[in-house]
Amino acid sequence: MSTHAYTEDQLVEQPAIGLFAELGWAVVSALEETFGAPSPGLSATLSHPMGEGASLGRETKSEVVLVSRLRAALERLNPALPSEAITTAVDELTRDRSAMLKHQNQNLRRTRDLLLPRLLSGQVELKSVSANGASSNQPGATPQVSKRKPRKG
Repeated sequence: MSTHAYTEDQLVEQPAIGLFAELGWAVVSALEETFGAPSPGLSATLSHPMGEGASLGRETKSEVVLVSRLRAALERLNPALPSEAITTAVDELTRDRSAMLKHQNQNLRRTRDLLLPRLLSGQVELKSVSANGASSNQPGATPQVSKRKPRKG
């Protein structure tokens, strides 16, 4: 771990861990976690800090969702739901969305590359429209692009 004060660990992770602890959440350090080992259960994990041989039930470090705990929480919060619905919820909450985000980013990039030169050259103008449809420069107004009418003469 870096001793520099401007690391993700110092600026984000440690404050978040501290906040969760203040709010009464159980926090554990997974630095010494053994991967692929069965999870001993939350109470066993909390009774001794993560040490050699302890596991949160993950197969690899890249698994960010503790699926067995997510499933248990969904079942506890939704006791009337059938097992298939819980499985569908777990699948939806844990599915990889990176391809969808990549596609959306590509669309935004194409739109930017199409509109920016036209905006800078004056071919189109940008104006904001409020919720009631009137032109507005207020924060939160929706930007609209309109094609400029060619000048006569």
